Amino acid sequence: MNTTVEYPSKLFDETDGEEDSDIETSNIDANERNNMRKLKKKEIACPLILTRDHEHLINIYGVDSQMNFGLQVIGAGLMRSGTTSLKFALEYLYKKQCYHMRELVLNIREPHIKLWLWAIEQDREKKEIPREFWSHIYNGFVAAVDYPTAGFYEHLSKIYPHAKIILTIRDPDDWVKSCRATTLSETLYRKPSLGDRIMNRLVGLQSLHKLHYRMFQQTLGRCFYKATDEQLKNVYTDWNEEVIKSIPSDRLLVFDSSQGWKPLCEFLGFPIPPSDIPYPHLNERSTMIQSINKLQRPGRWINRFLCICRYLLIPMFTGIICMRYGEVIYEMVLPMIPLHRPHFSQKVDH
Repeated sequence: MNTTVEYPSKLFDETDGEEDSDIETSNIDANERNNMRKLKKKEIACPLILTRDHEHLINIYGVDSQMNFGLQVIGAGLMRSGTTSLKFALEYLYKKQCYHMRELVLNIREPHIKLWLWAIEQDREKKEIPREFWSHIYNGFVAAVDYPTAGFYEHLSKIYPHAKIILTIRDPDDWVKSCRATTLSETLYRKPSLGDRIMNRLVGLQSLHKLHYRMFQQTLGRCFYKATDEQLKNVYTDWNEEVIKSIPSDRLLVFDSSQGWKPLCEFLGFPIPPSDIPYPHLNERSTMIQSINKLQRPGRWINRFLCICRYLLIPMFTGIICMRYGEVIYEMVLPMIPLHRPHFSQKVDH
């Protein structure tokens, strides 16, 4: 199948014949060999129509890590493990956007939420998710961490075979406490009130609650809301162990935010930032609680307004209407009221 790939105009250095031997010995047909040779000499314009996946070019020419051929980094760590800090660290290093639940809620919203719900359903039923789906989701992003990406880390590691995988970790007991206070608090995954549903629809997040529920079922188990602290702790450690077991060690970085820039930069091949730029430590527990309250506050105000309407305004307006138009209403309604007369099964003689 032909694939349209857009390449920057200055992708490769101009060299004469240095890589021709690699092209000649590659197991590809003559037409594609000519296309690749022309691309190397920058003799054709973009976009380029290739007859085979563009990963051939990456393998042969060794594309620089700054070039965007899909995701460069995939986060496999669960929520509340330093994923927000990692997002901003990656954006500083790559100077490009990193996909995160934060982006989904604040910027992209409902269009992607519905796509993620579909993807989770496909994953639950063990159905294939086409490559084009991921290209659409991550268009313009160089990395993806946190939810919903983490639930698909193994699948994405095959879709993007050159991407690095980062598993963010923290102390399991501390992780459970943080989740109980924030993302797994009862107020977040309880059934949304009428005010919440109205507000979510107004801001384009009407399916957000459902997405939260499905994401946690995918990663923590179908009955995550019934799990004890000890069970959650076991789920967290099992998840991390499964990531370490399923991803080759040369592609995986097990990363704690307290380690700072050094292991991250060495793993990704970037120089360590100067000392006046500390590694970001963002979205702490208290900040997350404030963010959740801020997100839910408009819904609570709508609920209060609806409550006032139900118990005060509606009776008040009903009383005003009855006082103003009582006689008219009485004359209209009276003929509709049946007159009940006594009924006798037998006639009575007088």
